[in-house]
Amino acid sequence: MSIAKLLRGLIGAALCAGAAQAFAHEDLASDYDGIGAVQTVRVVQAGAANQLHVDQAGDGSGVSVGQYGHGNTAAISQHGALQRLHVRQQGLENQLLVQQAGYANQAAVSQYGNGNIGTITQSGAYNLAYVQQVGHGNQVTISQAGVQGKVSVVQNGNNMRASVTQW
Repeated sequence: MSIAKLLRGLIGAALCAGAAQAFAHEDLASDYDGIGAVQTVRVVQAGAANQLHVDQAGDGSGVSVGQYGHGNTAAISQHGALQRLHVRQQGLENQLLVQQAGYANQAAVSQYGNGNIGTITQSGAYNLAYVQQVGHGNQVTISQAGVQGKVSVVQNGNNMRASVTQW
């Protein structure tokens, strides 16, 4: 599913459902869809025009997102049990797409700066992805499938590119 398709439905909805918590300011958009027991979504949005879409299906999955600045977007899809994700975006127009399917996959993403782009796709079980982008115009793509894959990408600087695939 493309990031454009995931982000299309973001206009106008306030975060709602189950155990979701939202703290939003100005013209921000949050959207949450969840199916299963013990879904957890925690969101802090501060700034203007930040957008978030979360789609979760399965038991015990959780998302924590902090967006600070202007025009940051995050589209998150988690299917399966015990998926975990922590996101922090600070700056202008950072973009993140995370898709996790399977069992007990985890990701942590920090984007500081402007125009950073991150894409993480994980399927299987017990995979871990860590991304830190500090600077402007950095891009990272991580694809993992299988069991117990671990990826860590740190980009400190501007206009850096990284792509990691593990099967």
